[in-house]
Parts: sequence; C-alpha cells; structure tokens
Amino acid sequence: MLQLSIIIPTHNEAEGITKLLTHLQKIRSQNITSEIIVVDGESTDQTTTLVESRKEVITLNSSKGRAKQLNVGARKAEGEIVYFLHADTFPPKGFDEAIIKAVSLDKQAGSFRMTFNKKTFFFNFWSWFTRFKWDIASGGDQSLFITRTLFNQIGGFNEEWVVMEDIEIMSRIKLATNYIKLPQKVITSTRKYDKLGAVKLQTIFSIMHIKKIVGVAPEGLYAYYKNKISF
Repeated sequence: MLQLSIIIPTHNEAEGITKLLTHLQKIRSQNITSEIIVVDGESTDQTTTLVESRKEVITLNSSKGRAKQLNVGARKAEGEIVYFLHADTFPPKGFDEAIIKAVSLDKQAGSFRMTFNKKTFFFNFWSWFTRFKWDIASGGDQSLFITRTLFNQIGGFNEEWVVMEDIEIMSRIKLATNYIKLPQKVITSTRKYDKLGAVKLQTIFSIMHIKKIVGVAPEGLYAYYKNKISF
C-alpha cells in the first residue's frame, strides 16, 4: 500500500488549525499509512504551540511563503504521494482512499472538486466550476495530490511565485501528466470573501488570472495582490 504524506502550510492559523487536525485524525482510513506535516511560516500567534501539542503531527518551521513552506514539507515527507492541503480546507471522508485508488490507476496528480462552507448562489456558482480542469477553476483550495516522483521531476513549487504558486505548478503538472479532478468535494472557508466582499475578491482573483495569462511576472502579480488585498 502506498503511503500518503499530508502537508499543511500555516501562518497565524491558531483559530482553526486544531479543528482541521482533529478532522483529519477522525476521517483518516485505518488501512492507509499516512503522516501529517505542518510547516509553519513565521506565525506570531499560537499556531505552532497548538500544532506541537498534537503527537500525530510533524511540525516544521520555514520562512514565510506558501511555495517555500510546501517545498520544505515535501523534502521531509516519507510518502510516495504528497498531498498539499490548505489550513482552512477540509477533505471529505475517504479522501485518502480516493487518492490511493487514483494513483494505482496511473493518475500521477489531481485534486478534488470544492464547495464552500456557506451556501449562497454566488458560492454555489463558483463551486460548480471546480469540476473542470481550467486554470481559473483550479487552485490550492481544492487541495493537490502528486506522486513524489512527478513532484521531483517537475522541480516542486517555484518559490519565485509568492501568490498563485498553485496555478503555476498546476500548469506544469498538466503538461507532464493526465491530471485528474476527483468527484468528491473538499469544503473550504469563505473567510477571505467575508473580509473583503465576495464579488470584489473574486474579481481580483480573476484579474490576476488574466495578468498571468498575458505574461505578468510573479513579482508583478504579488505587487497587485498586496495593493488590492490587505490581509
């Protein structure tokens, strides 16, 4: 049986990290060997204290930056499959079995569909699109699994991409393999939308996708992100 390494980057996630870790511990399949690695990026709250209190979790520290943190976690991981998961995204029961099955069928990388933890027309509309493989319908909130072999082959996350690192690696994955969208859904938080406004934030994300398509450099995308989003 293949082993799965679950890698979670954190930065000031004290409010919700315990809930996620408890959820993972509760739904992990007993017949699959898996490890949970949390890579903290310079949190100033109680995130690391809370994570270090969990015996089932490997805690690592890194400089801040999701791409950097995910690469640190991948280097530590012992599993043949690495599963990258945001701290505010909750996988469905059986997620690990679904990943193992997909890889056993020669799918080297993939993600799940996504739904939000709030049900409105706006959030349901955007959730529906996550069944497609388009870049604008993909992202880290849907989580990502990839075999260690392929991850190393493509060079891991590009640490020049401070934002949209998930979309950047996804484009390289799709060139290298038959990337799959699994039908099960992860549940992700609307907290960023709640802070800034759902339509405003989605518009910003859409403009960032367009900027990437037309060739704006990673530092330009990050400058736009910092200018438009203050959290």
